[in-house]
Amino acid sequence: MNELAAFLRRPDIAAEMEDDLRTLVAVPSVGAPGEGGYPFGPACAAVLDAALALGEKYGFATENHAYYCGSILYGGAEKELGIVPPPDVVPASKEGWTGDPFTLLRDGDLLIGRGTEDDKGPFIASLYTLRFLKETRRALPFAVRLILGCDEESGWGCMDHYAKVEKLPDLAFSPDADYPL
Repeated sequence: MNELAAFLRRPDIAAEMEDDLRTLVAVPSVGAPGEGGYPFGPACAAVLDAALALGEKYGFATENHAYYCGSILYGGAEKELGIVPPPDVVPASKEGWTGDPFTLLRDGDLLIGRGTEDDKGPFIASLYTLRFLKETRRALPFAVRLILGCDEESGWGCMDHYAKVEKLPDLAFSPDADYPL
């Protein structure tokens, strides 16, 4: 764990993480009625495209499950761990925000923006953990699949679809906000 912490604290990696989070926060990924082949609206499709592009940028295989959800894959073992950090968000009211909720703001050590805790920030943390494993050539006794559902905030239709088209992971968790494990 100390090696992972050191990796994440490297100035270049920390800056990349913040930039990647900024990219995702900028997408107002609030679910909407499906249109144009996007079951949860174009904003959720856009955030899924952005998240999968980050996975590809760091050399991971990705899958788009008809814009219901997507996957970023690490490892090839038969058993699979699923990490589920959905990038959709609830609507942002003006109440409680001093600026645009879809513009990442740094306040000291805090990063503030819609989805930084639930779940765009946890997605970035999960992606960079996989990046560490890949770059340090760590083999795991299981494959890891980040499952990026686009309907967590309004009904989990994303995971209903996933269960119809893919095998469910052997183990799974969501690094969601206040209850990370």
